[in-house]
Amino acid sequence: WYGIVNGRDSMGRQVVKYGKFVKQCKVEVYPLELKICLYPNESDFTIVSLSRSDTVHTLEKFIREVFNIESTKRSRLYNRYMTYTYELIQDMSLIAQDIGLFDGQCVLLEVQNEDGTWPRVIDQASSSLKRTHSRI
Repeated sequence: WYGIVNGRDSMGRQVVKYGKFVKQCKVEVYPLELKICLYPNESDFTIVSLSRSDTVHTLEKFIREVFNIESTKRSRLYNRYMTYTYELIQDMSLIAQDIGLFDGQCVLLEVQNEDGTWPRVIDQASSSLKRTHSRI
């Protein structure tokens, strides 16, 4: 039942610190499973597993590798809570647990256009994300 079996790979596990004021270390038995995609192909996603202790920077780097996006291209990362509810992730040093990522959540990578514009527009007054085209 437990232990190492010949011909099978071992399952590595992370130790994650939980708690904001009182820290507790726990073995992360189930990693965080996320859907990752590129704008505008939000329905074409890949499911990945990562530790809750991985940084947002690590997540972005992983998404770039999966979708073959050059490291020189500028990009923005968003949490997608519902179909049209997005949150721009700005602090790349935070860990997945601290920004509230949950199992099954979609994380969207937006790559800047060649002309320097972004495919999506952020309304600075409300900090909400708006599409550049209307839905009819």
